[in-house]
Amino acid sequence: MYEEYAAGTLPLDTYKQKKQECDRRISEVQEQIEQSQAEESAESVVPGTVRAAAEQAENFLHGTRLTAGMVSAFIENVFVHDGGRIVVRFKYERSIQDTVKALHTN
Repeated sequence: MYEEYAAGTLPLDTYKQKKQECDRRISEVQEQIEQSQAEESAESVVPGTVRAAAEQAENFLHGTRLTAGMVSAFIENVFVHDGGRIVVRFKYERSIQDTVKALHTN
């Protein structure tokens, strides 16, 4: 629009009116984005896919809703020792524990 105005093909009043409309639309979109971000952060300090992964990790750690995908995503190795003792090594054990703690502090 500015180029049209500068070239003299768009009158000043029309340019101002169109610019105000564009600025209004930009402001509306920015407000919607900020509102959406505020709602998301109100739900959790852990955003989007990280939160979903943390919830899956929590379910895994509590032994509920265990799926093959969760097993392959979180378990690095399983060791069976003499006497029947089983040790499970998790891929992201420290991260999972920290994220689960963050979920419970809300």
